[in-house]
Amino acid sequence: RDPQDLESKLSLASAQERLGRHDAAIETYRRAATLAPRHARSWLKLADLLLQRWKARLDALEEASPPPKGTKDPRPEVRAAAGADRKEALEAFEQAKRADPRDEEVVLTHARILLEGPEGPKRAREVLGRFLRRVPQAAGAARLLAQLEAAAGSHRQALLRVIELLKRRDLVPELREHLEAEAALYAWLKDGTQTPAPPGMDASADGVDLNRARLR
Repeated sequence: RDPQDLESKLSLASAQERLGRHDAAIETYRRAATLAPRHARSWLKLADLLLQRWKARLDALEEASPPPKGTKDPRPEVRAAAGADRKEALEAFEQAKRADPRDEEVVLTHARILLEGPEGPKRAREVLGRFLRRVPQAAGAARLLAQLEAAAGSHRQALLRVIELLKRRDLVPELREHLEAEAALYAWLKDGTQTPAPPGMDASADGVDLNRARLR
């Protein structure tokens, strides 16, 4: 494939996106991805724009009023189109992972999208777990997986995963601080919250909202 042709398509798609012509940009990214299926970023950009359109269609559905009697209801078609966008976006994520199996940004974005949809945390944990078997040094993926494990009640597994991360010497200070706080939280949860709460948490609370406790 001619790399210049790929670059021209990517440049065109980027320009279309900046101009707000998202439908045209989606089609151009589709052509770029088909032209160079090993180019992970083409698939990732395609997935990103498809998800934006999916969310816009869902927002339109929420705001839509029932049509007047005797007229066609457009909502089923919009709902079907939204579903098709999300399905294609998830397929594009899979293609991006095949193109670059070690790209952490791709797998993190994929996992977060799965969390928003019907697939849910279980599927997101599977995606992250497979990636970490291939790229065990990926700190962001390990941290997100620990958060999902803790949210599912696997506090010991989450704690052990964070402890392994904290053994690394290449962590930036801010990330190390967050991980230490999360390790304290997971240890507290592992012990059945009978021990004193880690700093910043209210031990008298009835329960712990893991989504809030993910810490920044």
